[in-house]
Amino acid sequence: MPLQLFWHHQISMHATPLTHKLRANRSDVIEVHPASTREVLGMPTKDWQKTRTFLKQIGLKGDLEIRTMTPHKIEALTAILIACLYS
Repeated sequence: MPLQLFWHHQISMHATPLTHKLRANRSDVIEVHPASTREVLGMPTKDWQKTRTFLKQIGLKGDLEIRTMTPHKIEALTAILIACLYS
């Protein structure tokens, strides 16, 4: 199994039981793809500094303003934005 598929499989194996538990508690569960969402919304997709600037321009505050944001944190913020747009 290629390495990328291995990690995707590992995430899926972790997410499946968690998804079942959340749905059992009547929580909505959505799957997100942050890079695709940024592309559709016209946000920078690979330049993390530009993405950070864009997120600040649309009004996000907090750690985004004062800390260095890693790509993983920006991905998480994008996922949160998706969830907010979903709800």
